[in-house]
Amino acid sequence: MGIDFKHPDYTANITAWERNRDAVSGQDAVKDKRTMYLPKLGGQTPDQYDAYLQRANYINFSGRTEQAGVGQILRKPPVVNGVDKPENIHYLSKMVLSEIMTTNHGGVLVDYNDAKDEPEIIAYKAEEIINWRMGESGLEFVVLMGSVLVPDKVDKFKTKREIVYLELFIEEGIYRQRTWMQGKDGYIPQDEIIPLMQGQSLDYIPFTFATTYGDDPCVRKPVITDIVNLNLSHYRNNADYENMLHWTGAKTIVTKGWGDKPFPVGGNPDIDKDGDAFFLEASSDSGLKDELRHKEENMAVLGSALLSGSGRYVASAETARVTSAGEFATLADISNAASDIMTTVMQIYAAWIGEGSDDVTVKYNTDFETDKLTSQDLIAWMGAVQAGMMSYETYYYNLQRSDVYPEGWTAEDEQAAIDKAEETVIVDNGLINDME
Repeated sequence: MGIDFKHPDYTANITAWERNRDAVSGQDAVKDKRTMYLPKLGGQTPDQYDAYLQRANYINFSGRTEQAGVGQILRKPPVVNGVDKPENIHYLSKMVLSEIMTTNHGGVLVDYNDAKDEPEIIAYKAEEIINWRMGESGLEFVVLMGSVLVPDKVDKFKTKREIVYLELFIEEGIYRQRTWMQGKDGYIPQDEIIPLMQGQSLDYIPFTFATTYGDDPCVRKPVITDIVNLNLSHYRNNADYENMLHWTGAKTIVTKGWGDKPFPVGGNPDIDKDGDAFFLEASSDSGLKDELRHKEENMAVLGSALLSGSGRYVASAETARVTSAGEFATLADISNAASDIMTTVMQIYAAWIGEGSDDVTVKYNTDFETDKLTSQDLIAWMGAVQAGMMSYETYYYNLQRSDVYPEGWTAEDEQAAIDKAEETVIVDNGLINDME
């Protein structure tokens, strides 16, 4: 076995990860795989299949669901306590959340960039985490796949991309790194590095897995998989439906007992006694249209269950079966898992820059209510406060949920601001402060 050996769970899931990623990426990625997602019909020539593929429409329900989920969680910026946010926190958050939803097997490495003389946080996709091993004290070995641009040996004006592997491992209780580069007869190990944090070596690998179970290397079913499977089945049904419309949508005359001479459309054809002529039309009982609608309904239910925690409705027993199949997580579960993952990441980051890490936390949004505050709500709430039927704290809480106040603004902050405002009197368009 070489450094490029793949973990058995990697090998078992790489096809499913590719399918999910293509489905989320959209029509171009799906159509580029041709017969992988849209098999040829019996007897089709290459030209006929190309036309069949071109007519098909892939409607990206999977990508829209993934984008909606990530967007809902990042509707509010993550609350980071105990350390300054890295500049790329939004980008990192988006990558981690997207990877959890699409493959449920991403990862994050906190490393030190010697060139910039500062720590850096790097997110990895499932396909880039090719091997790992857990020990009694946690992760003891992981191999990450990357690439570098190198000059072409034949044409100096060209460059090509070569695979590079980064090996992270524990040996004699110390965290070490080793890079493997492509050689003539395989991959060749480069010099071993012992990263130092504040002048001290580490006894753990600063790599965190990103799954719906938090920092867990076990490969589990991604939450988007059921929608992806329905989406690709819908795509195949759509291809058949568009193919049917192509052959029957244009008015095609079929004759019996006429021969091969031109048919006089609008004229008076002379058909044999037992002959006939009719338009070629699709049968109304083909079922394709109903099946397309049925799959769209199921995808809507699955998306609703993911984004809200439970479906808006259950249309049939089949829908209920699909919704409950396999492992399933709601958006709140994903948000909470991401909070745990990024808390661990930011604690390592804080330790690397020499700040205390015990109080470092990261919290992502779990309030997915997007209804805006109306003037009627505001009047009713204020009336309840004035009538003594609602406390000021409850009133403030409702306003805060509607994003009326700045992030981190408390009821005490608001009361202090009100008290200060009452000390200011406007006279002749001028301000007189602290007036008795």
